[in-house]
Amino acid sequence: MSNLAENNIRKYLDMYFKGEPKSDNFLTVFDLMNKIRDYADIDFVHDNPFDVMWELTSACNLRCKHCYIQSREGAYCSDEDLSDEDMLEVAKILTDYFEVNHVTLTGGEPFLRKNILEILKILKEVNTSVYIQTNATLLTDEKIKRLAELLNPNMDIVQVSLDGLMSESHNLIRGKNIYSKVIDSIKKMVKAGIFVSVNCTMTKLNCNEIENLFLMCNEIGVKRFTVTKLKVTTEE
Repeated sequence: MSNLAENNIRKYLDMYFKGEPKSDNFLTVFDLMNKIRDYADIDFVHDNPFDVMWELTSACNLRCKHCYIQSREGAYCSDEDLSDEDMLEVAKILTDYFEVNHVTLTGGEPFLRKNILEILKILKEVNTSVYIQTNATLLTDEKIKRLAELLNPNMDIVQVSLDGLMSESHNLIRGKNIYSKVIDSIKKMVKAGIFVSVNCTMTKLNCNEIENLFLMCNEIGVKRFTVTKLKVTTEE
């Protein structure tokens, strides 16, 4: 790996994996894991991270009313995203160096990352389980076909956000006329043998639809249905 690539990856990992409060001597994820290895003994269950949540991009094609990212400075700006080459290096680090068991791929919208299928290929080459969180609006027939080839229906999940039984409520929350596209993508993934999970964020706009939304998802072959409580944050 080139020094430039390593520095870019360190910057990316520092941004997304460091905690608060930050300090001058806060360890990078590389340094932290190496230090754990130095002191690991038989009392450690894992000397590597077991599960990683990876924000592939800050960009998103929607502007959902309940999105937590909009509260961030520079929300939806992908200027700080790593290059495609560096993202592939991160995938290799997670699998070859850290040997993680499970990776959640999120965003923004992860399918705005043009090389997401290459990233998935690297993860699946060593049988890392993956959980993809998507709004399903960018899933073409070709992408669904490739997902079906790459993903293991017994361990990998594609979670789709669906916030209403009717198009009016879903589109109002998500900000675009996308309901029919989302339903179509779900049906095509189910038909292709992909494990599809649907998550609904409950608000006053859809709370009366959730029971029937669950029944509809069950009818079209969705394997799992979850409801997320709306979290409201206020700045001091």
